[in-house]
Amino acid sequence: MKIPETEQNTEELQEPIAMRTRSNTKRQSRLKENQTTTTATSSETCRDLHDQG
Repeated sequence: MKIPETEQNTEELQEPIAMRTRSNTKRQSRLKENQTTTTATSSETCRDLHDQG
């Protein structure tokens, strides 16, 4: 019962993560010197994974 739920969650998570990586690359290209943005985005992705996990 829990296996199909996790599969659906991974599929839903993979989509937003891909969208975020695209936005992250744009942010990095604009602000290569600012590493705070990269750390913030990585922490956000971790939070989302923990929340849904």
